[in-house]
Amino acid sequence: MPRLNPLLIFLEASHDTLVRRFSETRRPHPMAHNRSVTEGIRDEQSTMKPIRQLADEIIDTSDMTVHELRQFFMSLSRGRGPTKLVVTVLSFGYKYGLPVDADLAFDVRCLPNPHFVPTLRKRTGRDRASWRSWSATRRRASS
Repeated sequence: MPRLNPLLIFLEASHDTLVRRFSETRRPHPMAHNRSVTEGIRDEQSTMKPIRQLADEIIDTSDMTVHELRQFFMSLSRGRGPTKLVVTVLSFGYKYGLPVDADLAFDVRCLPNPHFVPTLRKRTGRDRASWRSWSATRRRASS
C-alpha cells in the first residue's frame, strides 16, 4: 500500500503508576512469574527498550485517564488525511444468528430473489449489466 504511512506509538508510564495499576487490578505482571511486580516491570522495560527507540511517538500515560488516551488516538487519526467510510455487505443466515461484528443489519428477505428472474439467473451480480437488467426488471414488475 504505497500511501500507507504507519506510526509506531510507544505507551509508557512511570514505575509507581505501573505498580499501582497492577495492584489495583490484582493481576500479576506477565513477566514476573513468582516474583514481584517491580521485577516484572524492570524486565519488561529492558526488553522493550529497542522498540521504544524506534518509536515515532512516546506517550507517557501516567496521568492520563482512559478517556484522555482515547481522545489522543482519535486526534492522531484526524490529522492523517481523508478518512473513508468502509461498508461491508455480507450475506448471512438468521438461522446462525447475526454476525458478531455487524453494526447494522438489514433484513432484505422481502426483496425478490434475482435467481428467479430468468434474465438474471446466469449473471453473477458483479457486472454492471446485472444491475441495469435487475433495475429494469424491477421497474417493469412494479408498473
